[in-house]
Amino acid sequence: MSLQVQLSLLAPIISLIVVLAHGCQGFGTGVDGYGIASGTILMMVPSALNGRLEPSYYLQADDGQVYRLTFCSNVTVGDIPANSRASISYRSVKGGVMHSCKPPRLEQPRRLLFGDTISSPTKPTFLVFITTMCNASLDMAAASPAAILDMFAGSGDVSGNRTLAGYYDTCSYHQVSLTSSQVRIVTDTHRPGQPIVIPCSGSLQLPFTFSSGNDFDTHSCGHDNLLKWQYYLQTVAAEQGITPTDYHHQVMLLPKGFASIVKDCGNIAGTASIGPWFRRSSPNNQWGTGLIWWSGDNFGDLEVLFHEAGHNLGLAHASVSADCGYEQCDNTCAMGGAGGQGIRCLNAPHMWQLGWGQPSQQLSDSELGYGKQHALLIPPQHNTPRSSVLLTPANMTDNQQLYISARINHPPYDLPFEKALSGRPFVLVHLYNGSASVPYQATYLAATVGLGSNYTDAASGVTVYFMSWNAAVGASVTVCRRKDASEQACGDDLDDDCDLLSDADDPDCHRSRPPPPGSRSITGSITGLGVAAKPPSPSPIIRSPVAQPSSFPPPPKLSPPVPPTPAPSLSRLPPPGSKAPTEVVLPPPHPSPPPPTETHPPPPIRVVASRRVPRPPPPAAPVLSPPPPSQPLPPGLPPSLPPDTPPVPAAAAAPPPPSKSPPPPKRRYRKQPPPAAP
Repeated sequence: MSLQVQLSLLAPIISLIVVLAHGCQGFGTGVDGYGIASGTILMMVPSALNGRLEPSYYLQADDGQVYRLTFCSNVTVGDIPANSRASISYRSVKGGVMHSCKPPRLEQPRRLLFGDTISSPTKPTFLVFITTMCNASLDMAAASPAAILDMFAGSGDVSGNRTLAGYYDTCSYHQVSLTSSQVRIVTDTHRPGQPIVIPCSGSLQLPFTFSSGNDFDTHSCGHDNLLKWQYYLQTVAAEQGITPTDYHHQVMLLPKGFASIVKDCGNIAGTASIGPWFRRSSPNNQWGTGLIWWSGDNFGDLEVLFHEAGHNLGLAHASVSADCGYEQCDNTCAMGGAGGQGIRCLNAPHMWQLGWGQPSQQLSDSELGYGKQHALLIPPQHNTPRSSVLLTPANMTDNQQLYISARINHPPYDLPFEKALSGRPFVLVHLYNGSASVPYQATYLAATVGLGSNYTDAASGVTVYFMSWNAAVGASVTVCRRKDASEQACGDDLDDDCDLLSDADDPDCHRSRPPPPGSRSITGSITGLGVAAKPPSPSPIIRSPVAQPSSFPPPPKLSPPVPPTPAPSLSRLPPPGSKAPTEVVLPPPHPSPPPPTETHPPPPIRVVASRRVPRPPPPAAPVLSPPPPSQPLPPGLPPSLPPDTPPVPAAAAAPPPPSKSPPPPKRRYRKQPPPAAP
């Protein structure tokens, strides 16, 4: 066949590219100054086994031309609505390259991928071209037609039990089906069964001109050659009476060694257009036709083809929140494809994007609240299409939403975890900020939570606890949104710090407040009021009188004696400034006992050590341990309470000791002057 591609062979292509012209008119080869162009933004994204590869953007303008798009650094991938109609505010158009420093303005969404229905094809069709290059080193086809059909819907891949048909059937919950009748293999027109040889150089006759011109070669993946090879293959199909746009996916199977030999190919495993490259141009195909380049070095790897077909359906890459060096690090999604056992289904947000799966529950910002514990049961993702939980807190960065799902290795198609982790369930937390109007957004794996572990999202404060697992029903999960790092309001039945402790059991509700300036902290601990580390629930701790800081607050200055009141709950201490707790009444220090008839208030007290006063004789060393049953407690101190014993009413304060009793042991405190003589 002549290297000059005849226009008559491109009639099917012309019908798909030429659009009724309105908006921007032809720009020629060089236009300086600002302007606006309307059309469809097309995008190609490469998938590499390592490293970062930049996507390529094109504008299929309303004047029928295709322009290469370049953007200033302030425009990110998330700003560019791939496979959508948009207006481009450009700064210049030179050599068919349109340059802009503003994000494209979306005109209207092409279709809604979100919801309970599947809008992507449920019976996908594939047109596969087996190719080689004219280069002597690239004359080996990656596979025969029979081997390709086996991989799609025959005896399976190299493992012998996995096919693309089974892959779709499993991951879509039997909603997407593929048979051999939906796959067409194209070989050389004049040598049936033999691969199509891409000529070393050639020229395409198209109704538009690429920014690099319409000439192509096989020495490089640059100069738009990848696209030009696909257009060349369409002319081969037309010679054989095949309409390429009758198929959802047009696949170019590249020869072995291609990725490592041909320049500027970036060692790709595959490349694909984001969404259909050709739209609704055939009565037999209302979805459109996406383009796929499949490296021959990766033939036999079902996940590579499944991944690239996912791009054709509008899916972006799946990565992780931390920078992993490239953008495909999510081991739990085929759109990531890192780690695991080389094959897996999609993550929860991508399942929802396609309509293959939906959340079983959804908690809005108001339903989440703060400090509320939500007990959730999340089915294993492989069991049911309604298996994830969607959280939409309002304070997330970039309007991210949280998807929680439960996964476990499920052979033969869903193996996101290494073999050593088989049988172990995990709760996954993903972030995704795509919308119906801009669905092409990367998903991010924020956490892989093992049984008995938890994760807190720093932006929203949402904490996820993986409590238990039942293989039949799934993961028991508790979700709570933190208000603060510690409990702030005790007694309100809210878990402010989301540690799953009630206010009665939370040590934050028993800790002392800072002492007033100039005073020293009380040392030691009062039996029954000790602080335990959390979790589990607090239990009494008896410490040395001088070894550790106490959790008991410094007593405020005492008011004149008042009638005794019922003791407050031991689960919460009163703040400074309130009445002193009646559980602990310390006798005022004095050089000599005051007369029994003393009526004026005692002098201010600054207690620096907590010691109990033993009964004479003789004076004993102060202790904080509870006395034996035969020895009564000093006046004013209640008996010890076990952690779960309800508080008891306080006893009335005992009168001061008799005047003839010996003085108590000396306390370490700053002496105060004796009261003035009456």
